[in-house]
Amino acid sequence: MSIELKHKSIYVGLLISQLLAVTCNAFLDIRYGYFAFEMSFWILLYGYSITVAIKQNGVLTEYGKTRMRRLVIFGAVISIFIFIPTWGIFRAAVYILAILQVAYNCTTTTRKQLYLSILVSLVMVIFASSHYRADWTMLFYLIPYVIFVVATIVAEQINSKSDELRTRSLSAPILVGQTIAIITATLSILLLGFLLYLITPQKTIDQLNHKFGNPTAIGASLHTLEAGAGNQSYLPIQEPGMKNLLSNWPSPDEMRLAAKREGMPKWQADAINSLADISGNLSKGFTQTKKRFDSLWGAFKKWIEENLRQIIQVMILCLLLCLAIAFIFFTRELKVTTWFRSRFDYLYLGIFKIHCKQAYAISNYYYATERLFELQDIPRHRRMTVKEYFEEASNFNTEIKAELKMIARNYEDYRYGEKSYNKSELETLNSLYKKVYRTLSK
Repeated sequence: MSIELKHKSIYVGLLISQLLAVTCNAFLDIRYGYFAFEMSFWILLYGYSITVAIKQNGVLTEYGKTRMRRLVIFGAVISIFIFIPTWGIFRAAVYILAILQVAYNCTTTTRKQLYLSILVSLVMVIFASSHYRADWTMLFYLIPYVIFVVATIVAEQINSKSDELRTRSLSAPILVGQTIAIITATLSILLLGFLLYLITPQKTIDQLNHKFGNPTAIGASLHTLEAGAGNQSYLPIQEPGMKNLLSNWPSPDEMRLAAKREGMPKWQADAINSLADISGNLSKGFTQTKKRFDSLWGAFKKWIEENLRQIIQVMILCLLLCLAIAFIFFTRELKVTTWFRSRFDYLYLGIFKIHCKQAYAISNYYYATERLFELQDIPRHRRMTVKEYFEEASNFNTEIKAELKMIARNYEDYRYGEKSYNKSELETLNSLYKKVYRTLSK
């Protein structure tokens, strides 16, 4: 069973994401002058459908199903009489998808339905960004779309987890904490995605055209085309300041031309002009810095060429050092050293009975026994006494409980008493140790 959606913040994020997706498609026809009317139409439809979904509080009711059926009928009527005659079957398919999404919103009450709605909006955005009229000015809607999609998914995950924890603990919701968690997680994901974008090679449209030729633009056959002199490939007419989304970043002059484009919203034109001014000032201010950086970069490359052999040697040494450190941690995790040491103890103390000095024989047997239990993932805590440790270790194997008690008593007598041990007592301790070793090695 999919998780129910009961938080308004999730629906608000979904509403904004869907509006931005349909805005990207409406923006393709901005020069015709009905962008504001078209967006008002979609805002009313999407707002109404999301309101219907919120009222159901995560449980699908007949109220939502009825509104969905009515919107489907309404969508069929406007698709036949408005969408298809105005845009043709291919562009109309996107708006038919949008009206179906509006109807589907009325029954969006679970996580699965939320993800499906986001996927549909992503399809609409991909269509808009691949259209030949899509240029860098669409980034004013594409970037917020990515932000709100990520924020919506993060909000759904955090809110559902918070509801689960609150149900178990019977505590009150902490809205401020959830909001901070949502914002932090969203910014972290976006920052990571931006860093991955920076470090991965990005192909421009000029590079693609040079390698694969000039492709035919999507939808170009439905609009006015022109051909240059001697040019056999037909391309759509370009508007002032228009650059493909895969092209290099526009210059300040190209930005100002784009701001003057017919039908451009005033707020976006003002933002583009401000961006052009900032870009121009930055390009002037960073000219000397860029020259200095180029000079340092050239000197750095020259130094690398002169010392390439030594650099490779140092890198190999660093790699070997990293491998050695990794091998040390790996062997420590696998207890390889302890395993070899326990086998050496058995040969040294158990078989050949080499005690170095008789005074240290008791402690040698004790530490050898302790290492055997370390291999069984029963290490001794530094605050545990010898008796406590062996009592806990004896629970691992009750066959050697008596032997462990005797080893612990002999060790404490040696450490805290003044008792001296003769050869026969050491022979007894040797047999106790060998029995523990053989029992644990089975």
